[in-house]
Amino acid sequence: MDYIKKQNLIIDEVIKLTKKAKSRKLLKGVMNLTEQFALNAKDFPDTVDGMVGFIQWAKDNDQEKSLILTTLLHDLSAFVRHRMEVWYCPRTYDYAKYIKE
Repeated sequence: MDYIKKQNLIIDEVIKLTKKAKSRKLLKGVMNLTEQFALNAKDFPDTVDGMVGFIQWAKDNDQEKSLILTTLLHDLSAFVRHRMEVWYCPRTYDYAKYIKE
């Protein structure tokens, strides 16, 4: 899966899950986060791979949608705020091994 497809998969999943939560206020904030992520994530392939792997693992293991959304939003917001910090490592980092082509 190429980088753009991975990035779009993350953004599409977050927006889809947010719409299911039926919160306009949350959706507006999520749109801002995904916009910033889309503009900056190309320099952080490990973050993208971890998030995609997490999405695939969560679906394969029937995880609750609220857990998936909470975890993805945590990583998106941490990415936007702290991506340039030396200590930055997304919660989903180790899930990259679950990526399926």
